[in-house]
Amino acid sequence: MDLDLTLVIQLGLFLLVLVGLNRLLFAPLLTIIEGRAQRMTGLRHVIEQLRHGTNADREVYDGRLREARDAGQREREGLVGTGREEERRLLAAVRAEIARALNEAREQIGRAELEAKKSLGSDTEQLARSLVEKVLGREVHG
Repeated sequence: MDLDLTLVIQLGLFLLVLVGLNRLLFAPLLTIIEGRAQRMTGLRHVIEQLRHGTNADREVYDGRLREARDAGQREREGLVGTGREEERRLLAAVRAEIARALNEAREQIGRAELEAKKSLGSDTEQLARSLVEKVLGREVHG
């Protein structure tokens, strides 16, 4: 094998360019890429912390929402119960008023019936006497 001087010079120039490019291009490029990778790792860590924080906040929010719904349901049930009690009280008052009005009406009807009987009693006697007189054709005494 015949080694030529140009081959050695080309090999030297190649190594010189390789070392120069490594210092001027590859090393800074690798530093930038590593910095980005570290920032991405840091951002991923921050994102995970934020996710955990939002999950915790969501759980607190859901708990408070559940408590508010439960309180609203209890309030609703209390209002419904109060409404039912008020309804019962009003119905009892109306029933008592109706019963009182019915009793008064019955008493008035009873009094009117007695008065009608008394009135009809005397009228009946007169009508009977008048009828007997017309049938007999004479006046009846007694």
